[in-house]
Amino acid sequence: MDIYPRDEKVEYLGAIATQCSADNALHWPSNTLFNIKIFVYIKSNYHHLDDLLSVIKASPAKFIVYSVGLSNSRKKQFSSHNILFSDEPCNIERLQKECHGAIIHGGNLIDQFVSVGIPLLLLPLQVENLMMSEKVLKEKAGISFYGPSNKNIITEKVKLLITDPALKKNARLLSKRMAVLPLNQQLNRVTKVVSRLLRL
Repeated sequence: MDIYPRDEKVEYLGAIATQCSADNALHWPSNTLFNIKIFVYIKSNYHHLDDLLSVIKASPAKFIVYSVGLSNSRKKQFSSHNILFSDEPCNIERLQKECHGAIIHGGNLIDQFVSVGIPLLLLPLQVENLMMSEKVLKEKAGISFYGPSNKNIITEKVKLLITDPALKKNARLLSKRMAVLPLNQQLNRVTKVVSRLLRL
């Protein structure tokens, strides 16, 4: 999902995910019968955060929410049987295997999720996020929300992420055209390129 123009002399290595956690297990909420699993990575200063957390609290799906700097009082306010607030980054390879959708701002997580056919709800915070989200929207592999606060619209977007089969279908179609290597191969590729540059 490269958004920057480059000439033929430039080798694009793509997005590289960080192996965030030594714990391979993801602890999804268990006390809900609806087994759709959604991962949420959201900044604690996101201006629509309270509306988003309120919406997912009322949703039938299961959510793991990772939000750096989110206060304990806020976690308590939005605590629910279908939400687990993670204090540490989640293992991206486990998320790729287990979740059915993701709610993120943008960045390299777009490549990591779309490459395995996971549809997205994108909440851009900056211009680069917005540019990347437009590429996902063009492929109809995700939806986005950007603008003034509107809880009704956020509710509709989350509902679409959970229930719209076309998003999943289009994300799978897009994944077949993407070539994102496993983490260890990504790192090896970068190491080889850097070594080659150092020999110049």
